[in-house]
Amino acid sequence: MQKIYLLFIFGLMASTTQAQEGVDEGSLFFGGNFGFNIGSNTTSINISPQVGYRFNTTIAAGAGINFQYNSLKSDVSRINQTVLGLNIFGRVYPVNFLFIQAQPEFNYIMSKIKFYPSNEIIKQPNIGVPSLLLGAGGVLSSGASNGGLIISIFYDVLQDKNSPYGTQPIYNIGYNFGL
Repeated sequence: MQKIYLLFIFGLMASTTQAQEGVDEGSLFFGGNFGFNIGSNTTSINISPQVGYRFNTTIAAGAGINFQYNSLKSDVSRINQTVLGLNIFGRVYPVNFLFIQAQPEFNYIMSKIKFYPSNEIIKQPNIGVPSLLLGAGGVLSSGASNGGLIISIFYDVLQDKNSPYGTQPIYNIGYNFGL
């Protein structure tokens, strides 16, 4: 079993090196995350595009926007939450296919609760919440010359009590297109 893991890691390293060779220094790139989950009692949508610039082989930076919608329904209520935000990010690539990233954000959170059967709606106060996501990730080659699949893990180190990220690690899978 350990041999299979080692083969997987070596294959990953070989394919991710190829992805970053296509993103030259001085290159603009765009990408981000898109996710959704629709179930009988839950709905979750995340659209978070980003644009960045690769200054050289080790430094990249950029900015993005966040849109998240979450809905949770029970027998007695439905909770709806919308998150709108802005972020900037900086990446350091210690090797071609691995990066360390810092991403300060400011998110505006709007939420309401609808109770059944009365249909009473209680709107929560809209709030602004800062977050600082720190983490790392890797780039997997897609076979395209200027793009790659991004897999990363982050943690909100500010831990504001109203953070949309909570206290758990944040796992992301996205795609970057190089221009």
